[in-house]
Amino acid sequence: MICSYTCNFTFGSETEVAPATQTKLQISKTLSDALDKRNKNVGNDRNKKSKSEGYRSLYNEKWYKINSFPRLYYHYELVCGLEKRLKALRSSPTCALKGAERVQLYLAGEITEETEKLITSMKDEPVKYSLREGQWSVSALIYFQSENEYLSTIEELIDSIRPAVWTKAFIVLNQTIRPTKATAESKYPLLYRKKKCVREALNSLLEIPLKKIIQGFLEEFNRGSIRKEEMPEVWNECRSILSQMSPEGNSRDEIQIPETIKEFLFQRSGIHGFGIWERSEFRVFIGNDENIEQLNSELYKLSPEFFNIMSLHIVSGEMNIHRYVKQGDKVYLDKNCDNSKASYATAGALLKDSHGQDEVYGLTCHHALAHEKQIVYIMSPQTKELSKFGECLYSDTEPFHDFAVFQIDKDKQRNCDTTFLNRLENPCNVNIYEGPIPANAVVHKKGATTNLSDGRIMSSEFYYKLFANRSEMFLVSSIDSPDHPFSAQGDSGSVVFQHDRSPDQRSVSALGLVTGGINEVRDESSTEALNSTVCLRLNKALSRLSEKKQLDLEFKKSRRTSSSSDESE
Repeated sequence: MICSYTCNFTFGSETEVAPATQTKLQISKTLSDALDKRNKNVGNDRNKKSKSEGYRSLYNEKWYKINSFPRLYYHYELVCGLEKRLKALRSSPTCALKGAERVQLYLAGEITEETEKLITSMKDEPVKYSLREGQWSVSALIYFQSENEYLSTIEELIDSIRPAVWTKAFIVLNQTIRPTKATAESKYPLLYRKKKCVREALNSLLEIPLKKIIQGFLEEFNRGSIRKEEMPEVWNECRSILSQMSPEGNSRDEIQIPETIKEFLFQRSGIHGFGIWERSEFRVFIGNDENIEQLNSELYKLSPEFFNIMSLHIVSGEMNIHRYVKQGDKVYLDKNCDNSKASYATAGALLKDSHGQDEVYGLTCHHALAHEKQIVYIMSPQTKELSKFGECLYSDTEPFHDFAVFQIDKDKQRNCDTTFLNRLENPCNVNIYEGPIPANAVVHKKGATTNLSDGRIMSSEFYYKLFANRSEMFLVSSIDSPDHPFSAQGDSGSVVFQHDRSPDQRSVSALGLVTGGINEVRDESSTEALNSTVCLRLNKALSRLSEKKQLDLEFKKSRRTSSSSDESE
């Protein structure tokens, strides 16, 4: 079976990890004997030619730091955070990931610097072999086929090593090999000699322990060992992370609110807000004077198909939203007050004109910069004095379309770093997300008050009528402890983003901007919405900017990820 370039892999059953009793000496001797047999079969004593051909060795045991595999490391960080929160809620949890930060790989065949680059793009040198403490629980043999080498010979070699000291073996085909009946019937997964294909296969294998940990937690919930009612956020976090790790992720068609229902609810004066909750519930927030039974009946009649999929929950009571500007990398809004009490918001990102102009622009919120030409200030880290940084170019006046753009002064632009950093704080490319917001997805943001924080989409489509809002929003809840919310006052304007699923974590999708938070819910059935974050769709905000100001903004291309050749391999 050849794994396609699109990397839709089928691994079959998961192999048990080999016991650690096999010593390094025994492993090397077993493989050495097998390699001697291989050399005789192919009539090529490559040991004698290794130096002239640039081969390091016919067999290498390598140790890599876990951050050499960015997607694995990103998911590892998420699961470690989950374990930490579960530890605080349970008496004696198991910390399965503690210290396991080194990955062991076995490389064989045509090993060169170029073939090793197929494994990881990170420049860190592999860590030296030491004690097995901290060893990742799965490993792989990666065999690089040479030009004149038969697959049957390679398979015979791998078969002869007993017991196998790796979890799974892969064969990376030589570029000159064309698929045949033999390749289609190979007992080991075959990979094209492409970075994307090799790294996808390797990351998918290495992520198995993380998936097992989360699946174990979910099984405990299902058995009742952990009660969902006591830890609803942990339950939802488990499902969100597992979805993030799955190949298809949140790619399935997202359910959207029918236009007939939206128009009906917008026209009713007693409706405060409504939206999709999680993946399976539609909530409507109403005043005390509304007739719940009548509203329930009318909604079902409008779209029975929608309510066959979504359960209807009508909430009697109000939901109050506050916006994040408070007395207190920030942009300041008033130079004339005490610096310690100066109002500030977050410069969510610095962007440039997509038409090649040199100007630099910052994103924030309308409630922070309410008027065009309003001055924006920054604080000097040395003197703590505020100085002019730029001025507001655009502030959307439509109620609750909470978006503003400021233009940075020419003399300040040389001090601006327009690089966008992902959850691992590595430079990355940014795609403006255009599709339906993925329900329950794991997201992140970096704000001026709470810095880097993790959350999940709680409501993928939400409307709040008290602000005459018809612009689509979404709600994010924190997946950290209650003491660490996803956002707080001063975080307005932060970009909310989602990691992609590529092995190298080259890009993120920008979903929206933080505009405020829910600080009061007058109904006990919706208390989980308390302290959640309200976000505006970024693609719609930028579209309005283009329409009103004929200004099209784009994120900086990251140096680390802008290589077209690296993307295509």
